Amino acid sequence: MSPKVAAIVLNYNGKQFIDDCLSSLHPQKQTYEDYQVYVLDNASTDGSVEYIEKKYSWVNVIRNERNDATAEGSNIGARKTKSEYIVFMSNDIKADRNCLKYLVETLAEDEAIGLCSSKLLRFEKDEKIGKYLIDNVGGNLDIYGFGSPRGVGETGGKWEEKKDVFFSYGGSFIIRRKLFEKAGGYDQKYFTLGDDVDLSWRIRLLGYRVVVNPASFIYHKGSATLGPLYQRPQKRYWSERNTLRTLLKNYEGKSLLLILPKYFLIEMMEMVFFLFLKRQPKVTFAIIKTFFWNLINLPSTLKERARVQKMRVVKDKEILKIMSKKSFKLAMYKNV
Repeated sequence: MSPKVAAIVLNYNGKQFIDDCLSSLHPQKQTYEDYQVYVLDNASTDGSVEYIEKKYSWVNVIRNERNDATAEGSNIGARKTKSEYIVFMSNDIKADRNCLKYLVETLAEDEAIGLCSSKLLRFEKDEKIGKYLIDNVGGNLDIYGFGSPRGVGETGGKWEEKKDVFFSYGGSFIIRRKLFEKAGGYDQKYFTLGDDVDLSWRIRLLGYRVVVNPASFIYHKGSATLGPLYQRPQKRYWSERNTLRTLLKNYEGKSLLLILPKYFLIEMMEMVFFLFLKRQPKVTFAIIKTFFWNLINLPSTLKERARVQKMRVVKDKEILKIMSKKSFKLAMYKNV
């Protein structure tokens, strides 16, 4: 009989920090019992697989022949398991003992909740105040597809309330398997970055709620995998190209006509910012590359758009109500 929960940890060359993650997910460490841990290894070259199989024999390792990162890697992990619920986790985390328990209870209490996110805390306490600062408590999204972490850099208080959010970051969240499959899983074209926004958006289009339950929390190292491996231009390339594809797929036609002109204007301003003010032409070039990528992949995007629009049950009128009308990106540059 399959466990009710499959906790899928995505790994790529994470041998140096995966101990905290797997140790915290040991059956004796979690208060929830009906689960199994799987590590989807994206063709690591640092001995991760051998290390995990030797030290954590209770973990099921799924070997992927190539690095499919978080998007297609998550799809492969989901296809290799058969549980009712799926928990996706990063490898650079340490889970609280009640993390899985509260995730499962949140979905079980309301069939309208399709996805529930954990609260993410910084891995180490802040030296000045001696407390763990918040990494995010779910995310808000503006109408241009740019996300903003809720509660970042703060402590508890108002961020301890279970609440509807627009999207969940990929560090730790639970989703119903049937809903994940109905939504089409992650978009395999995304590789990484922005794939979590797109999935949450499509879950909302299907009429389900996306919530965060801070009672479920993890400690997060933050870009422990991506940071050392990829420079800023590459990460901006993935992020920006995926954002545009998300808009093209998920918005209704009339929304695109209103939003895309302003979106492109913001992108142009960003390119000028990095080229002339920050003296980082590689970032500007990376943004330009996103337009060519989306042009080349437009047939694929239009095909996926047709599928998304056919399955949606919620109109943009309702989606736009919970999105910020002000650009998070412009606000960030204004502060700079």
